[in-house]
Amino acid sequence: MVISMGSTAPEMISRQDFLRSFFKSAGSSAARLRPMSPQVLLPPGSQGWSHFIANCDQCYDCVSKCPHEALRVVRDSNPKLEGYPAIYPGLVSCEGCWEQECIKACPTDALSEDLSSAPLQELFIDENLCLAFKGQFCTTCVGRCPHQGTALTLDKDGKPKLDMTHCTACGICINVCPAPQSAIQIKEQELVCP
Repeated sequence: MVISMGSTAPEMISRQDFLRSFFKSAGSSAARLRPMSPQVLLPPGSQGWSHFIANCDQCYDCVSKCPHEALRVVRDSNPKLEGYPAIYPGLVSCEGCWEQECIKACPTDALSEDLSSAPLQELFIDENLCLAFKGQFCTTCVGRCPHQGTALTLDKDGKPKLDMTHCTACGICINVCPAPQSAIQIKEQELVCP
């Protein structure tokens, strides 16, 4: 069986025009992606930014040992944190490994196994950004929280509620939030540099 496509042949385009069109569409798709927040989280086992900065010698042993590549060197955030290891939760969150290789690799007092389950920083839910608070059904952050039922829960209206007494601020909820800008935000800390 032969199907006639008519007398018009498909239009031929050059390789250059094809690539130009491809990258133009890829660029417009990339523009729709959520921008990565410059906010960063402390590495696991930290006592606070001031203590961490006072004790970290920027050897980056913790960065090289992180199996999930969650620890990165700060290059584009707060200038006081420039060059220090941190977690960009919008890119990759801390998985809270049992092995705690990053903490074990630290040759100074910057990271401590005693503080491995302590909250890294305080988080909060921005109700103006949260899809659930805008009337849409969304339970993504609650469903992915490693401390489900304690750190992140749903209230009687189906909205997420954060309890920092159980939260370790690993950043998973920040990473998985499907809102155009993550509704889980990091509370800014006053940073006192030594």
